Amino acid sequence: TPADVAFLFRIGCDGIILSSELFRSPNPLGLLEALVNAARYYNERDKIIAFSKSASKLLPAEAK
Repeated sequence: TPADVAFLFRIGCDGIILSSELFRSPNPLGLLEALVNAARYYNERDKIIAFSKSASKLLPAEAK
């Protein structure tokens, strides 16, 4: 989720590996965009909340 990505960057990760679960999303490109934006703006809580809300409908059912 975008919140998980932001958390990883806040604790010092330089990058993340995305699972193939991304492609099980109803909109993989939209979810990828939300994850990239979360990595880019990991210190901006309001943006992370917005990315997480927008991605909640893009996540596969198992990931919710």
